[in-house]
Amino acid sequence: MIFALLFVLLIFLLIEYRLFFHYVLHPAIIVTGVFFLSTFFSAANYSSWGDISGTTFGVILVAILLFCIGCICGDTIVVKKNKKSCNYAKLSNFFIPKGITVMIIIFMAIITALDFNDVRSVSQVNSMGIVDAVMNARNLLYTGETSISHTFLIQQGLYISRMVAYVYIFIIYYQRIIMSIRPRIINYIPIVLYFIQAFLSTGRTEFMYIIYAWLLIGYLIKLRKNSGRRNVDIKYSGKILLALGIFLIIFLLIANMRKSDSVDMFSTLSIYIGSPINALDYYITENGLWSVSNFWGEETQSLCYSILKALGLSDKTSVYVLPPVLFGPNSTMTNIYTSVRRYLHDFGIIGMGIIMLVLGCIYSKIFRIIKSSNFKIYGILAYTFISYPLIEFSIEERFFSTLVTARTVYCLFYLAIICKFFIKRTKYNNP
Repeated sequence: MIFALLFVLLIFLLIEYRLFFHYVLHPAIIVTGVFFLSTFFSAANYSSWGDISGTTFGVILVAILLFCIGCICGDTIVVKKNKKSCNYAKLSNFFIPKGITVMIIIFMAIITALDFNDVRSVSQVNSMGIVDAVMNARNLLYTGETSISHTFLIQQGLYISRMVAYVYIFIIYYQRIIMSIRPRIINYIPIVLYFIQAFLSTGRTEFMYIIYAWLLIGYLIKLRKNSGRRNVDIKYSGKILLALGIFLIIFLLIANMRKSDSVDMFSTLSIYIGSPINALDYYITENGLWSVSNFWGEETQSLCYSILKALGLSDKTSVYVLPPVLFGPNSTMTNIYTSVRRYLHDFGIIGMGIIMLVLGCIYSKIFRIIKSSNFKIYGILAYTFISYPLIEFSIEERFFSTLVTARTVYCLFYLAIICKFFIKRTKYNNP
């Protein structure tokens, strides 16, 4: 069944792109694409992991189909409400004054230094080297012996830094693509500082998100400039492959940091990207398609229960890290099950279907609004930030577990402040 699923998902991708959505970074294309990638790695390990059941085959297809149906509904709503064409002739030149950029760099450098100090204290090493500190901290975090705890102010500084990086990625792309000018070298420094912060996080997801932001922001700006959409998609496919290659290199470098000997590239990628498909199959085989949660929203409603606990109305805590499972003839271990697993566990097959339908509608509608409306920097960057769960749909659930949290409120607020008070505009007529 795993090979049949791989083939069907490939057909889905071709049909979705040619007949329905037409944009290579449309939410439906992204979700189907990441499931295709995970299924590819699962199929490549067929001899050691085994096959999946027909039930799992059907659940994955139903989830993707309902997400795509939701996207079609979202596209239809937007088309009806946005018949007026946009004015592409008059644009503004977006930039941040050099003095403000210097202040931002100083702020981010301080946050980076404080972040490094926290990581070094966790790593319990005397060496001042950033690689040694991160390597030891990652080992301790992986074994569950410790955790990195930032003060409130440092944590807010990290949120601000992420939004700053998004803004400078936008400005650099905008000046290169729309204005046809070379951005100042100083504009790259905040992005470099954020990459250092992402490295200090000891994980891979922050790198994944910033690379995704780099791809999506550039793509939306190119769509804004070029009426020939298909030419944009053809040329942009190379950047998507480049971004994927960069992430895989970073992924493997971080994986090597946790082991004394070098890791096997294919096996490491397979576990992270492909094992969720087989883990989902294991879960469905053991628990079926109906909710088996101990209480409502046990694995998805972390925000709800954190608020209730703060108010003294509940003592329940949502489950964030799922238990590991062994599957296949070689007893491969993983604790990531795709986003579908959490929805099934908490709400059953019907609830999962409703969630996928609603998420498809929401994300597709926002994508169409951003693509079709007049150029709004906040809209582009806000959508870039809230859409990161899409690229992990086939690996882990991120919408309820990380997006619907207080962090998102903080980040979008800081983004609004930066866009309102730091970014300047001058009139520019596009030739």
